[in-house]
Amino acid sequence: MGDLASTDRVFSSRSSDTIVFGVNFLDYLAAFFSWVGWFLFVLWGGIGLACLPIDLILAYVYRPVPMDAREIAEYKLQIQKRVAELIDVGGQLQGERSSFLDGAKQGWWATRKQNARDQVKVNKFAQMVFILETEVEELEIISGRAKDYEPLVYVGYLLLGVVAAVHSLLWVVHIVVYMLVDPAPTPFLNDYLIQFSSWYPLFGSLACALFTFYLLCATMKGCLKFGTRFFLIKLHPMKYNGTYLNSFLFNVGLFGICAFPVVQFCTAAFADYARFSDAATRFIVVKHLVFFKSFYDTMAFEYALMSVLGLALVWLFIAPHDVPASTSKLKASLGKAKPRATSDVFGASSSKYTAHNVL
Repeated sequence: MGDLASTDRVFSSRSSDTIVFGVNFLDYLAAFFSWVGWFLFVLWGGIGLACLPIDLILAYVYRPVPMDAREIAEYKLQIQKRVAELIDVGGQLQGERSSFLDGAKQGWWATRKQNARDQVKVNKFAQMVFILETEVEELEIISGRAKDYEPLVYVGYLLLGVVAAVHSLLWVVHIVVYMLVDPAPTPFLNDYLIQFSSWYPLFGSLACALFTFYLLCATMKGCLKFGTRFFLIKLHPMKYNGTYLNSFLFNVGLFGICAFPVVQFCTAAFADYARFSDAATRFIVVKHLVFFKSFYDTMAFEYALMSVLGLALVWLFIAPHDVPASTSKLKASLGKAKPRATSDVFGASSSKYTAHNVL
């Protein structure tokens, strides 16, 4: 009876243009994480492909330059004034939080809305502190008090910016001519990777890994850029000798969740080069799963990625610099909350940011 049933399945599959089969739980879980990660990769990867080379080049263009004593004194006074304003805003923000916690209990929805508003205010405050810290570091360099300062670092930024610009341009051209145009007029980067197989295949693997790693770095950069402009997520910058543990964990998690869509994207982008790889075989199965099939057949994510990249280029052309949020508007949104003591707001680290101890 079992043989007859299996024979019926074989004949029914031969008489149909579609073969239906199941996948194990791990393959479906990978497909689900890849689908979720695609939304983050499209948003932050598209922004990062545009802003990563631009920010690196601008870091060289607007590098710290020598100033005379009067200019340094004026710059220092401006920063001290902003530090004092941030300390005042931080106290009011802490006071508003305390007033809300000490007030009458509200419903679940009202509490959720208050927490959302509070998080946006905290993100604005963190963005202002992040930009101010960068300016304080530049002031230390200009005044000659920076420790372990290397002027060639900014030349390195310029070189990395040029390399990043070439990579972003290559990705844009490759996506358009190979992935979005059907039939593809040229394999483009696939030919570049395949030619390594004729003389040293390891270089082809390294080049493919470099293109893939660049997408992950662009995604991380896009996440930071998105946070500094829209205040919807917390900022988790990665700084040399200045990265907090929670920022490490956040960026590792971001790498992890975006690794699935990036690998899937690269297997499709380098389909000629990776056609015999295990990753290509697995993601072919993922591409034809019932729930996810419509997203991949219509190239929805690829078109969305290019759309976000184009909007980001226009946006960066209009406003290339990160501007701190308005202190006056943030104070107005806090109302008449009673400020808390500076030590309560900033904790033990508050001594670093006082109006009289900028330098």
